[in-house]
Amino acid sequence: MYQIKVTKTDNIASANTNLEILAIENYLLNPPFDNSVTQYKLEISKDTTNLNVFAVPESEQGKVNISGNENLKEGNNNIIITVTAPNGITKRDYKITAYKRNISEEENYNKEQEEQKENLEEAYEMEKTSANSEEPPIIMANENNKYIIVVATISIIAVIIIGILLYKKYIRKR
Repeated sequence: MYQIKVTKTDNIASANTNLEILAIENYLLNPPFDNSVTQYKLEISKDTTNLNVFAVPESEQGKVNISGNENLKEGNNNIIITVTAPNGITKRDYKITAYKRNISEEENYNKEQEEQKENLEEAYEMEKTSANSEEPPIIMANENNKYIIVVATISIIAVIIIGILLYKKYIRKR
């Protein structure tokens, strides 16, 4: 079921229900905050019981009410940020679905984070080593490198073909 709420007013500023800022302490919203988007997601640690939500209305006279950000349980938790316009009538809800990981998901998440950290440290060390040596850095083959090589090769071939066609066209005009 859909609800459409309409506020008719001559003073648009008094009906402003936009947020200027929406953020969660220590977490990133997905997608990143945009006041025209009202649905967000984030994933939180199994140890998180409360979220500190920072919500600032565009209008200084607007009011914000936050619910659902305490006593979080495993699985999906709905956090609702209700913005009431200065006119006291017009309202808009921003919804954040916060997924709280369970024990096994938390272990997997921590393993992935540790692997990423190790990979970054390894890449940093390789960069540091190659910057200090006279030899060119070794590029590790991966899917991204293969893709870049294929695109570059196709681009070079396209430029050569276009050059040949333009050359032939130039020769015919002489």
